[in-house]
Amino acid sequence: MYLKELEIMGFKSFSDKTNINFTKGINAIVGPNGSGKSNITDAIRWVIGEQSVKALRGNKMEDVIFAGSDKKKASGFAEVTLVLDNYDRTIDVDFNEISITRRMYRSGESEYYINKTQCRLKDIVEMLMDTGIGKEGYSIIGQGRIDDILNNKSDGRRIIFEEAAGITKYKHRKAESEKKLEHTENNIERLEDIINEINNQLTPLGHQAEMAKKYLKLSEELKAIEVNLIINNIEKSKEKLNDIVDKLGELNKLQAEKESEIEKHNEDKEKIKVLTKELELKIQAISEEMHSLINQKEKLDGEGRLLQEKESYVNATMDKLDKEESNLKMQKEQLDSDIDNDNKLLMSYENQVNALLEDIILKEQEYKSKFSSIDDLENKIEEIKDKHINLLNKSYDKKNSINSLITIKTNSESRINQLNIDNALLSGQYEEKISMLEKTNLELEGIQKNIREIIDEKEELTSKRESVMKLLEELQEQLVEERSKKDNVISRLRLLEEMERDYGGYNKTVKTILMKYQNEKNNLPGFRGAVGEVISVDAEYAIAIEVALGSSVQNIITNNEEDAKIIIEFLKKNRLGRATFLPISSIKGKTLNSSERKYLDMPGVIGIAADMVRYEKEYKDIIYHLLGRILVVDNMDTAVKLAKSTNYSYRIVTLEGELISPGGAITGGSLGSIGSNIITRKSQIAELKGDYSSILKGLDRLGKDIEIQKDELDVLENHIGHCTDSLHNLEIEINNKKNRLIILNNDLDIIKSKILLNNKELQELSAQRDEAIGKIDDLEKELVQIKDEVTDIEKVILTMQDDLKVKKEQSIDFYNHITTLKVEMAETKQKIISIKQNIERNKQSLQEIESRIKNIIEEKEQCKNELIEIERKKAENKKNIEDITEKQVEKQNELEALEESRDRKSKVLEELEEKIKSLQLDLGNIQNNLHKTDMAKVKIELDIENLEYKLLDTYELSYRKALELRIDDFNISKASKQCEELKEEIRALGTINVNAVEEYEKLNQRYEFLQKQLDDLIKAKESLIKVIDDITKYMKKQFIEEFNKINTNFNEVFVKLFGGGKAQVVLADEEDVLNSDIDIIAKPPSKKLQSLSLLSGGERALTAIALLFAILKMKPAPFCILDEIDSALDDANVDRYAMFLKEFSTQFIIITHRKGSMVAADCLYGVTMDETGTSKLLSVKLEDKVS
Repeated sequence: MYLKELEIMGFKSFSDKTNINFTKGINAIVGPNGSGKSNITDAIRWVIGEQSVKALRGNKMEDVIFAGSDKKKASGFAEVTLVLDNYDRTIDVDFNEISITRRMYRSGESEYYINKTQCRLKDIVEMLMDTGIGKEGYSIIGQGRIDDILNNKSDGRRIIFEEAAGITKYKHRKAESEKKLEHTENNIERLEDIINEINNQLTPLGHQAEMAKKYLKLSEELKAIEVNLIINNIEKSKEKLNDIVDKLGELNKLQAEKESEIEKHNEDKEKIKVLTKELELKIQAISEEMHSLINQKEKLDGEGRLLQEKESYVNATMDKLDKEESNLKMQKEQLDSDIDNDNKLLMSYENQVNALLEDIILKEQEYKSKFSSIDDLENKIEEIKDKHINLLNKSYDKKNSINSLITIKTNSESRINQLNIDNALLSGQYEEKISMLEKTNLELEGIQKNIREIIDEKEELTSKRESVMKLLEELQEQLVEERSKKDNVISRLRLLEEMERDYGGYNKTVKTILMKYQNEKNNLPGFRGAVGEVISVDAEYAIAIEVALGSSVQNIITNNEEDAKIIIEFLKKNRLGRATFLPISSIKGKTLNSSERKYLDMPGVIGIAADMVRYEKEYKDIIYHLLGRILVVDNMDTAVKLAKSTNYSYRIVTLEGELISPGGAITGGSLGSIGSNIITRKSQIAELKGDYSSILKGLDRLGKDIEIQKDELDVLENHIGHCTDSLHNLEIEINNKKNRLIILNNDLDIIKSKILLNNKELQELSAQRDEAIGKIDDLEKELVQIKDEVTDIEKVILTMQDDLKVKKEQSIDFYNHITTLKVEMAETKQKIISIKQNIERNKQSLQEIESRIKNIIEEKEQCKNELIEIERKKAENKKNIEDITEKQVEKQNELEALEESRDRKSKVLEELEEKIKSLQLDLGNIQNNLHKTDMAKVKIELDIENLEYKLLDTYELSYRKALELRIDDFNISKASKQCEELKEEIRALGTINVNAVEEYEKLNQRYEFLQKQLDDLIKAKESLIKVIDDITKYMKKQFIEEFNKINTNFNEVFVKLFGGGKAQVVLADEEDVLNSDIDIIAKPPSKKLQSLSLLSGGERALTAIALLFAILKMKPAPFCILDEIDSALDDANVDRYAMFLKEFSTQFIIITHRKGSMVAADCLYGVTMDETGTSKLLSVKLEDKVS
């Protein structure tokens, strides 16, 4: 295997895609400092999985992406592809070539590929393990790696030995196995906890499951009995239902018979009702007369009664007022008596209250003198209790204080140790940050200078761009305007041409003739068209000619009169109207004679209208016939002067269309729409076509000018864009630098403040610790003293509480007697209040009675006057009643005869109604029985339905399914008792978890499953322990064997490189082969055996190279990259080093400045940096150079 090709793009200084094809021998990469040679090493290191930014000589991983230069934009990503020749299957994959690609974007995303198939970084690392190529291997050796080999404290030396010994893969597997073992042990621990928890749940749940089974068994027995009881009830209900259905049939039959009899009697009743109604009408008429008389009499009776009632009412009122007056006088006397009695009783109660008050005061004084010591005693007890609690609190506080102080002491000591360590680390960090700050400031100054230069260039370009954009905007506005003009011209032209095609402006008759004969000219060769079709006029004269011709513009031109006749016959036949025809053969032109032509010389006269028209020669007579004597002038003033001069003998038309007719008539004003004017339209079409052509030329010219300006604008935009990108990248860089400075300054401030704070905290902590120790001793002494005080106080409290209990019992009886006296006094006071209120109410009533007696006397006088008036009205009413009574007697006799006849009919009707009523009563009884029976039927049906619903709701059984559970010889009398017994047994079971059986099964299954998992994990753990042991044994054996080989080779190579001497590698701890440090001992010629640290720089470097060659001799790497490891060697040693390279079959890629190394190379690659700030590569084979 060897490194066949390296492809770099956007990585560090290699912005463009760069391919390096390596040969199998020694490949040397040379070039000046800063040209990017070592970036090739970094690219190889990066593509095989290096994740350390420091190892790649950067501050952050983004630094590997080309950052841009003054003349080149920054890259958006970095990509490196490494191609290995795997023909010998060094890497165990079935490919002759293996390409490894790594790509990284500025966003931080990374992609990895093996043979263009996306993969993980882990896949690449594992594939390269134990080949010597990996990032931890010995295939890439730079100055940093040499330092790792030489540094006694570095792990780098051991990593190289492990890679060479071929145990890296096993070490990785062992680490993975140990992780798995730890994970397995954690899982075992978790599973054991879960299993124990489940085991604790299984026993009670098992008991619940047994109870649930018993409950379910009893429930099934109860269900069977209850279902059979329900079935039995349903069957009984169905038997009752059958009996009721039979009874309903009989009752329905009886109901029909009774309804038939009732119907017959109703028919008889209706006949009698008709006769009775006739009598009723006669009776009604007399009754109405009687009713009128009765009403009159009743009205008079009512008035008489009203007068009688009013008289009685007035008399009654008089009696009532007399009685009320007498009663009020008696009440007055009684109230006077009551007030006297209440005053006497009030005095008695007030004396009683005073006596009770004196007694209460004496008793309370006695109570205070006897029992005042109770409060004192209680207060003393409370005070002592407070003291007791305070002491307990003190004790608790002291204990807490002691614990807090112990914690403070421990924490202080721990923190003091930590702060001392932190200060040492912070001092080292401070020196490092100062160095970084100075470097960043220098970089920032360089970037700021670049920014100023680019800003000046951008401003100049922007000014040019604005000028170009302004010009472009003006040109585009012109373009839009010209396009608008073009669209308008096209629109108007299309409209006018369409009107021309459709003979717009011609009247209907002319249009019909033109449309017919234009298409049939072969049938009528003599048809020439309308006047408007055969002439054309310049635009300036169009309006004048249009007006001059007037309707003549629509005249039809023919060859002769016969042709005109044919068209006229066509118009007549089809009733298409009339038209004027101008046969060429008969029309003769006319114009001004020589004497009349003098008018043409007048100022403002333009000429004869016929001379301003273009036409075919054959139409000359027609044109001069129409226009030969019409004069065209410039304006109306000229027209008026000319008309006067000619004595109004000519038709004169102005350019704007005003017309003076012979005789002096003047026509003027606005013209119609231009499209309808035939002559004007033709001239406009010609004018618009000319405009269209010139607009197209203008548009073409503008388009070219715009393209020129756009091209110039694109060039400026590109330059400005490049400047913007450069500025953006520099701003990003300057922001990064500024941020870096801020961070560094902040870091310095933080470090300084941390050190100051740490020192301050150290002083405080030392004082705090000493203070805590002293306080702990004092507090412990105080705590013992407090405990003794608490014991003494508790004894005193018990004694005082016993004494208080006795005194309180004595005081309660005495206090109850005082309370009784107070209650009695309160009741008496309430009585006093009540009597006072009563006296006040009686006085109020007395005033009201006196006022009422006065009112009664006035009302009695008024009643006497009313009685005199009533007597007069009664006499008048009596006479009117006697007159009406005589009339009533006459009508009454007539009415009685009719009523007698009616009554006889009514009696027969009543008899029939009695029979019907009796029959209806029987029918009602039958219907009631029917209703009751029907309700009984519904009730039984509902009972059956409820019983079936109960089966369905309670047991989820239909009646048909329930019958399947029917018990033969079911004993109903015993069933109810059995039900109660079963229910009692179920109640005795208590609360049942009916899901317990299922839960128990699930939990038990889970227990068994987890137990099996635990067994599997225990086996896995044992297996992992065995695997780790096996790997460890193999690694020890392999490492010792390979280590011994390297040691032998090291001594041999050392002797060759140094020309004598002795060297060896030894394990610092032979008992711990896999973790032991490796020491290098060397004895150059003429020197004693000593440690590396005592050798010169050149000797140390050559020793490290000797060790590297010893490893390569034992296990050659497919390729080896040596980055300036010869820089510390003198020329003689460089020659030995170069000569030694040729002895190996390994492919070497060396980066060097040394001539001896270059001479040894089979192929040289020169790296330079061009003016754009990017690295370029040139390769030369040595044999080519020599030849």
